[in-house]
Amino acid sequence: MGRIRVLVVEDEPITMMDEVATLQDLGYEIAGSALSGEAAVEVAEAERPDVVLMDIILLTKMSGADAADEIRRRFGTPVVFVSALGRQEDFDSGKITPPKGVRYIVKPFDKVQLATAIEAVLAD
Repeated sequence: MGRIRVLVVEDEPITMMDEVATLQDLGYEIAGSALSGEAAVEVAEAERPDVVLMDIILLTKMSGADAADEIRRRFGTPVVFVSALGRQEDFDSGKITPPKGVRYIVKPFDKVQLATAIEAVLAD
């Protein structure tokens, strides 16, 4: 298998750029990026990433949790959810997604936390 391909979904462009740079520093390939849940589903369909790094709270019509459910249901792609707030209720919205193939990390995260979450979700 080649490098692990990651789809990054984040509605804050500066945060997305930082996440992309961190993933690249870790040796992951960026399969694509999206600023909305709807775009995330489209990119996932076109690019078929190995894993999705998904902001739970997207300020778009389709939430991160809903987009993740759609991507997991249609393509079986595992998801690492991220949230800047770190409050339990933010993660509760992700409970609609089955626990297998899902991980949660809180922003700001370091490289070790990110790599660990990606490797763990891929091992499920």
